[in-house]
Amino acid sequence: MSPFEAIGAHYIRQGVSFAHALEACMRWGFVESKGDYHLMAIPTRRVWLDYGLHAACPIEEQADTWFIMGMAGDMEKAWSAEPYPLPWFAFERGKRLHIWRRERIRALTLRHGATIPA
Repeated sequence: MSPFEAIGAHYIRQGVSFAHALEACMRWGFVESKGDYHLMAIPTRRVWLDYGLHAACPIEEQADTWFIMGMAGDMEKAWSAEPYPLPWFAFERGKRLHIWRRERIRALTLRHGATIPA
């Protein structure tokens, strides 16, 4: 199963529309999908996430968080696809929101090959 298919399967298991998430990332964020990795995210603001708002920040200079909607495969290559660095990364596991410093999540994914979401 390719990383793209793995993330799609995860969305299906969660009962969430993968097509909707993919479209949101293509419209307001970015999607990078190669044979050995898949990464999709939207730029947002941490304070918005703290208040439960999952919205894209249209002004690049004001964004401080990548909200990862899917990341799988070769983590080293996936990290190289990040269009520009932001200090925070957020993702959901189950229904729980996690917000981590960029360095912490990068070290974890590179060390353990973790997939987001999993």
